[in-house]
Amino acid sequence: MSTVIKQQHLQKTAFVYLRQSSPTQVKKNVEGSRRQREMADRMKQLGWPAARVRLLGGDTGNSGSTLHGRDDYQTIVEAVLAGQAGAVAARELSRLVPIPFNST
Repeated sequence: MSTVIKQQHLQKTAFVYLRQSSPTQVKKNVEGSRRQREMADRMKQLGWPAARVRLLGGDTGNSGSTLHGRDDYQTIVEAVLAGQAGAVAARELSRLVPIPFNST
């Protein structure tokens, strides 16, 4: 077992966030979609049982500039805040950010 991933993580859900920003990307970037889906296999390789790996692809085709229409993003946030997420996997971390972060 990994020194980072502990049994306590494996007992929770591993969320795999599948997303592309526009319908055009969804149609033209088939390779990107395939690579995102492979993250579920990686979570299983890391020790998560298939029943605890949850694919979230409902936000695909919706812009990341707003939270509108991004219910799967909200699902991840709620799971993390409730302590139910053992891991969150995304091909690009920018996929998880609804709006630019301003640290000022």
